[in-house]
Amino acid sequence: MKFIYPNLSLTMELKKQKLNILVLESPVIFERTLFSLKSASDKKGDEISLYRNEEKCDFSRCADVIFSPFDLTYEKREIQKKLFLSLQNTAETQDLLSAFAETNGRVLELLSALHYQSEYQLDYAADFALSEILKNYSVRLAEPVGNFAEKAIDYMTNIQKMLRKDVFIFVNCEAYLATEDYAHIAKFAAYYDVYILFLQNRQIYLNQECNEYIIDLDLCEIH
Repeated sequence: MKFIYPNLSLTMELKKQKLNILVLESPVIFERTLFSLKSASDKKGDEISLYRNEEKCDFSRCADVIFSPFDLTYEKREIQKKLFLSLQNTAETQDLLSAFAETNGRVLELLSALHYQSEYQLDYAADFALSEILKNYSVRLAEPVGNFAEKAIDYMTNIQKMLRKDVFIFVNCEAYLATEDYAHIAKFAAYYDVYILFLQNRQIYLNQECNEYIIDLDLCEIH
């Protein structure tokens, strides 16, 4: 996997078996890069791109960008949509859909009785949809718990499984990580076969081998 940013003439080869670290020492360049990264993530720009086997990837589909602990949440539309689709498939496979339909039929009988007893003319949806039941009961993934590293590993596990994303970019998140946390994240990356990139504005020193690129204040690349 290649991380390409033409504005810096940067082509960074991302490795799966070790942590990838990109250090941008210039505050101005670092800020610009963050805006470019956010635009790529939101499908609003393509200044930063990812290439797999010389083929350009859809950045928003294969990568997830974490700017802070607040991004480690499943309260996102694409996640909820995929979750409901997965639960629908599970219900069909495990022959639970008919049971939900029967329960829905009973609810409709009660609504009909309520309509009869009410002094008002009522309308209600009679069509059965499992997704509507899931919404009514606020079914969602349980939010990650623990410290930042534990939450990040939980989050990445589910995102990789559900959305098939395999590139995770952490922006200036070293403030939330202890030195030993990086080793746990590296083990996760190797086990789940994903790419982990830490984008920093200063160098961090770890007790393990990393794939590190540094763009210094003179815009010289050190690797």
